[in-house]
Amino acid sequence: MDNGFWCKYCGKHKSWNDRNYEVGLFLAEAASFEALGHTDYVSPYIICNQCADDVIKELEAPNE
Repeated sequence: MDNGFWCKYCGKHKSWNDRNYEVGLFLAEAASFEALGHTDYVSPYIICNQCADDVIKELEAPNE
């Protein structure tokens, strides 16, 4: 029985409805492009909504 996932960032066990697919895909594509120069065949990171919100805030913050 599959009852959730472990978030790649906070390491906590979460339910599948707490997963943020879009941010996970964005992060995986960014890492792939930086490492390999392309985003072909990328699998999204499994990240929870809380960690995704933190990532979005960090990306939106002005460089200090």
